[in-house]
Amino acid sequence: MLNFKKKKVNIDDKLKQRIDFICKFCGFKPTFECENIISLDRTNLYYIEPNKAILKDILILFFNYSNEVYINNLNNKVLLKDLEDYLKKLS
Repeated sequence: MLNFKKKKVNIDDKLKQRIDFICKFCGFKPTFECENIISLDRTNLYYIEPNKAILKDILILFFNYSNEVYINNLNNKVLLKDLEDYLKKLS
């Protein structure tokens, strides 16, 4: 039987502040969720869940110490510096 272990990892404060500022500047109030590191017992397999910022019907996924964010899934990549333009188009 496979057992999973989850360990929460805190969001990098500087990155969280940047995303929070960009979202509030565009008129959104984000709700943040921390990432998890999920591991299987007795293996060396790990999965790192991304951090999440939830805005109305938009899900922004991001990893600590990264300059890229993902919109709704890991296929839609946007640079952090272009996030403001992306959110302005939506509102």
